[in-house]
Amino acid sequence: MLEKKNLPGVLFEQAMKRVYPYGNLASQVLGVVNVDNDGLTGLEKQYNKLLTGTNGSLVRERARDGSYIAGGAYKKVAAVDGVDIVTTLDVNIQRAAEDALAEAVEKTKAKNGSALVTDPTTGEILAACSYPTYDQTDLENAKTEDMNLRLVTDAYEPGSVFKTLVAGAGFDLGVVRSSTSFEVPASIKVGDDTVTDADKRDYGMTMDVREMMRRSSNVGFVLVGRKIGADDFAAYVDKWGIGHSSGVDFPGESWASSRSVTSMTAPRWDR
Repeated sequence: MLEKKNLPGVLFEQAMKRVYPYGNLASQVLGVVNVDNDGLTGLEKQYNKLLTGTNGSLVRERARDGSYIAGGAYKKVAAVDGVDIVTTLDVNIQRAAEDALAEAVEKTKAKNGSALVTDPTTGEILAACSYPTYDQTDLENAKTEDMNLRLVTDAYEPGSVFKTLVAGAGFDLGVVRSSTSFEVPASIKVGDDTVTDADKRDYGMTMDVREMMRRSSNVGFVLVGRKIGADDFAAYVDKWGIGHSSGVDFPGESWASSRSVTSMTAPRWDR
């Protein structure tokens, strides 16, 4: 190595360059930096101050014409590295999730999709991705929306999983039990929307809450919601953090208000 020979007038400076040993794997989680190495997206942005460290400096003696003097005096202050960030992502699980998600989005001709894999015993995130994605080494052709981890940055209607919360509210507040029966019509008016069930039946049915859950009955759960009452239901979902930031250590989190809760709307529970 020439550096070890201490040649007079020859100085060596270290230059840093980002490399991505796993290609564009987890690119939306990791994020990117600008030309000044400031984080723009993802964890690069979230932890920019910790990752940046402190710049070093080099002062060298120049001649009258401005050129550096070989063997001249110089003062070097070493840079201080930033801290390392260790994620809970599992490379193998992340790869499997990204491959499966890409295949599903392409097969169903969906506009986009997201996937999240967690360890239920610890809450650690083992994989997180959205599709389409992008290549960190080709930002010129990257679309801004593809750089987002959509399951954090985008707001979505919860769909029929929200019925679990409606049922839970009814149980916890003592308003209904799983055996409580309702006369469930084929459709019901909620505000300006007409809510129906996925089976498109044109007749009413007697259903208990258990049967409503089995059928994923939109109409049935509107009735349960009305029995709970708007104010009590709004307070209940607020307790579960609906309409609040999750506090996840990731930039750009989007969260929707629970504005429709008080009117018990459920026009898109089956989506």
